[in-house]
Amino acid sequence: MQYKDKIIRCLIIIFKFCVQFLEFFIVLYCEILLFLFAKFHHFLFF
Repeated sequence: MQYKDKIIRCLIIIFKFCVQFLEFFIVLYCEILLFLFAKFHHFLFF
């Protein structure tokens, strides 16, 4: 029983870490896309 609880706790920690990692990458990806779009927009219209 105790062993199972430890495994579940570890899985929850890993899952939370993965979620934070994914959120970080999504934000980074969006910022890069916005930056590229702004550059491209600037290039097209000015």
